[in-house]
Amino acid sequence: MVAEEGILSTFAEYLRRYGVRCYTSTTLGKVLTCLYSNLHVAIGEVIEGVRADIHIHLVNLGRGITTAEVLVPTYPNRSKTLTAGDLRELAEAVYRVLEELSGLNLARDYVAMVKRAVEVFTARAREVDRGCSALEAVYRVLRGVYGFSLSDPLDPDVVWSQVALSILLSSALYERVRGSRGLPSLKELLEHGDPIRGLGKALEELSATGYRPQVGLAVEFLKHLPPQLFTEVGKLVELASTLAVGSSLTSVDLPGRVFREVVGDVAVRKGFATYYTEVPAAYLLTYLATRVALGLGSTSLEAYRNLSERVGSLKVADFACGTGTLLTSTYYNILKALEEAYLAGDVAYPEQLLQDFAETSLYGFEAMEYATHVASLNLALLGPRPARRVNVYYLPLGYVGGEPRLGSLDLIESLEVLSPSATEIPEGFDLVVMNPPFTRATGRVGRRFTGRGRRFLGFVESENARKSLVARLAKLRREVGEELAKVSEELLASEASRYTDLGRLLRSRRLRYYAGIGQAGEGLLFLYLAYRYVKPGGTMAFVLPRNLLAGISWFPARALLASKFHLRYVIASSDPVGGYNFSEGASFSEVLLVATRVDRHEDFEETVFVNLLRKPRAPGEAVALASKLLSGVEVPGAVVRVARRGELLKLLENWNTFVAVADGYLVDYYLRFLETGEVPVGGRVVRVPLTRFTYLISKLGVSSPQFHSCFKVVGRPTEYPVVYSGAEGVRLRILVEPNAYAAPKAPCAAELYSKYSSRLLLPDRIWWDTAHALVLYSVEPTLSNVFYSARLRGGENFEKAIATYLNTTWGLLTVLFSREETRGRWTRLKIGHWKLLPVLDVGKLSGEVVAKLVELFDRVSGRPLRRVLEQYNPRDPDPVRLEVDLGFLKALGLEVDLAKAEERLLELYGRIRRALSLWFGGRATGHEL
Repeated sequence: MVAEEGILSTFAEYLRRYGVRCYTSTTLGKVLTCLYSNLHVAIGEVIEGVRADIHIHLVNLGRGITTAEVLVPTYPNRSKTLTAGDLRELAEAVYRVLEELSGLNLARDYVAMVKRAVEVFTARAREVDRGCSALEAVYRVLRGVYGFSLSDPLDPDVVWSQVALSILLSSALYERVRGSRGLPSLKELLEHGDPIRGLGKALEELSATGYRPQVGLAVEFLKHLPPQLFTEVGKLVELASTLAVGSSLTSVDLPGRVFREVVGDVAVRKGFATYYTEVPAAYLLTYLATRVALGLGSTSLEAYRNLSERVGSLKVADFACGTGTLLTSTYYNILKALEEAYLAGDVAYPEQLLQDFAETSLYGFEAMEYATHVASLNLALLGPRPARRVNVYYLPLGYVGGEPRLGSLDLIESLEVLSPSATEIPEGFDLVVMNPPFTRATGRVGRRFTGRGRRFLGFVESENARKSLVARLAKLRREVGEELAKVSEELLASEASRYTDLGRLLRSRRLRYYAGIGQAGEGLLFLYLAYRYVKPGGTMAFVLPRNLLAGISWFPARALLASKFHLRYVIASSDPVGGYNFSEGASFSEVLLVATRVDRHEDFEETVFVNLLRKPRAPGEAVALASKLLSGVEVPGAVVRVARRGELLKLLENWNTFVAVADGYLVDYYLRFLETGEVPVGGRVVRVPLTRFTYLISKLGVSSPQFHSCFKVVGRPTEYPVVYSGAEGVRLRILVEPNAYAAPKAPCAAELYSKYSSRLLLPDRIWWDTAHALVLYSVEPTLSNVFYSARLRGGENFEKAIATYLNTTWGLLTVLFSREETRGRWTRLKIGHWKLLPVLDVGKLSGEVVAKLVELFDRVSGRPLRRVLEQYNPRDPDPVRLEVDLGFLKALGLEVDLAKAEERLLELYGRIRRALSLWFGGRATGHEL
């Protein structure tokens, strides 16, 4: 600790020479905040010859620290002018200090120490409490932690881990604040006497001074601990004292990090998986959200005027706050903005304002009671002084007074579900930030878990309780769905009708799938909740499934955003190493979004779509990225595309188009093709007539659940040949034969087969790494468990022409850009997606052109294609791929110069291969491009 404090004191003193201010000079989190948030403002103008962006490269530091970036805005007459020598000296100091700090890496070390202490405590508790009497007692205190007060599964590891962590964090808070309250140290209290009783008394005294929300739970736990745990409690207190005097307790979201890595790790192993926002993602999201909410679109001096008043009136809510990660990052980004304004000379140093903001402006709501306890500790440590007041509220998910409760979702109906003591909650908020829970199947493992498997709300032990809660949620979903349907209908009948035919299609019932919220899950309900509580002109910022952009059930959410908000930022990840997610431990793809509620729209509204090739690995990196996005400058490691409002409305069914691939050229290429149907070839243009697939389809089915409810696969010939499984071998060629037989297992089988069996097979799911042919054509009518069977109005030749087109490069791009991304390269297109897909309008082709496409189909359909990535190697393209594309162009373009066409195609192939390689996690080498 002495080494750390010495390093930080020296560094803070050095920074002050350049005008950088910190109110705590020996706090790691605060000093690094200065480095990332203040240093670029303090430098100001530099001498001629020094670029506006100065990059200090830090090499061989390890531990994830690779670069620090110093941005240099200009504040005339308010800046300190530095010489080149000064800058070199500063660079050397930053290098030296970060190198030493990265070597210490105390935050990670402390998490490991806490984890070990909790494990020792838990093991000892289970040993001395074999009869589980103490476990039952503390469990009664914890009841409601996972929401279901009548049916919580009792797991000793989870319960004792939570007890240990609560004791440790409460003890650390006591040590941080005792001096200002005139309380003795824990060491003094515990040296002589029983540590359990002594700690309980100390925390009761702290609770009486206004810290009941933070330490009250630990006080109750201590009343029920077996006396044999005195040694383990003493060790927790000793570790807490170390945490309190060092920097790590005030590092960004350390209580939350400890919760997730210690208690959360146990919970994941035991089947209680809960996802929390990655800290860098939280900083990226809340930096953009706070700047938008405060009107800080630039770093000009004018932008900072009256900032103190704006911050003082700002009210922020997180209706699924977890341990408070998004609220803490919001605070630190507000801190950044205020310190920038201070250094620009426009506000007094904001210490009291920051204290007031921490105590009166941040509101958290959570259905996991223990998480609210950790969030309260987190928020209490935010301000210049530990806060006595925090606004964190527990909203149970379960039963209260015999009534089913849905956590924060109850607030959709009224604020009255809050306790009578919650009298100062605003009726509206200026900023709503959230990473809401997403509905998923959950099961149980452990002593009291039953074997019902993966079911919705499956962690509820009582089946009657589960059914009642499902019914209550279903009612709420219907009500919200009805409200969102009205919003969608109004939008499609008015402004959006200038850009899209979706309104007409929905009215015709061709797209009934898009009319409701279907399987969108709780995330959509929380989005609606935010809409209800964000003020006009206010901002909301979300972490949501990437399905938001293209999912059928998420269509009402897109309509809500397009109708009631100016969508400002949408950020997706194509980082195969860092992940396609923004929540810790999540395997599904996610997006970040920032939107401003508006009463009326302007045609010039713009949305910034960002596709990250590399997610930020640290908060400072995230802030630097967000600053560039806000400033509109080039962002290394990201593909940025700005979409006008008209484009959003035109592609309302699929916003994923804007971030489908990490190549801006390909995005523009596809959007031009979608708009005009034109394929430029060697100085000429081949025109491809396009229409929505629904206008060509007579029958389309069946879904995998339908198939399995009516059929079972058997090992003998039957009258029902099927294409079963989507294994790589099935997809090698366009032409496929049924590979299995099905037998009826329900009366629906015969009718289903007769009504839907067809030759044209459209994939439901695609794993792009092993994809070959995308759309298949069967030698005889069939059904499949993983492909939809499509019948077209034009008959067999039309079906062959469409099968050919959808396996061209332009068909592949259409599928790629229209996909619903579920987990990185695992994607899907449901029936509704296929119906809206823009495809070749074979009805507008002459009989001669259709015949040529059928001839092309006959030549290539039985030949194997390579995997998609290998098809597009421009130095060695798949000959079948090249023949399909050139044959298609020749059929439509008649007199196309094939040599020039091939040259242009190979250029396009190089682009596609590089984009896919980045997405897959490999790299296409230069000579291949």
